Amino acid sequence: MDATPGDDAVESEVSGPETADPRRRRRGRLAPEPELFEAAPNEVPPTPAPALDPAARKAATEALEARILSHLNPEQARAVTTTEGPVLILAGAGSGKTRVLAHRVAYLIGVKRIRPWQILAVTFTNRAAGELRERIIALAGPEAGKEVEAGTFHSLCARVLRRDGEAIGVDRRFVIYDADDQQQLMKQILRDEDMPATGEFKPSVILGAISRAKNEMLDATFLAEHAVSHHARVVAKLAKAYERRLREVGALDFDDLLLAAVRL
Repeated sequence: MDATPGDDAVESEVSGPETADPRRRRRGRLAPEPELFEAAPNEVPPTPAPALDPAARKAATEALEARILSHLNPEQARAVTTTEGPVLILAGAGSGKTRVLAHRVAYLIGVKRIRPWQILAVTFTNRAAGELRERIIALAGPEAGKEVEAGTFHSLCARVLRRDGEAIGVDRRFVIYDADDQQQLMKQILRDEDMPATGEFKPSVILGAISRAKNEMLDATFLAEHAVSHHARVVAKLAKAYERRLREVGALDFDDLLLAAVRL
């Protein structure tokens, strides 16, 4: 699976940097989804079916297990059925990673009796997350499948922050800046600083330096305090202006979604 946010990393609401009210212009809205780690749906349970005797229950579970594993090769089946303790699976492109994840979730629900809303399945892109969710529904059924928390790292972090972000000063109404918004914002900052948006100070170059710093959990203040060259000092200055502008319009970029979730 691709490991970059790309165009489909987050289904989000996005605002341009020049908009005074960041919620006035929206190219999309983060799809409403169930909150993470919520309790079981508060519904009146249906009339329970007659309880199976232990032998019949065991036979039904074994039949379900056989159906889940029937289309997997031995290594895939081992990855699906190893459910005690942490598991690390190393697999290349086209080896059936999404298939294994979907069957593993179905196995946990149907064979191990894990409640679906207690399962979190995370992937990198919305496309992969959508495919994973569809496969889980096909295997586990629509009711259980839709209760599994499945999504991208960025979309799940966004949902966590919309629910609990105010504990670290993140307004739950924040907007998400995509790559185009970031480019526009940095171009505006360079114009305000009377700097050319070319060469080593191209918006993409500056934003790349800021992103690498964020991936190391380093903020603009740290960059300024540890700058040892003219270029590093300029990057730190632009990073401070960039972060200030984001705060002014109540926005987070893709890196901020992950960092803020870690802080929370």
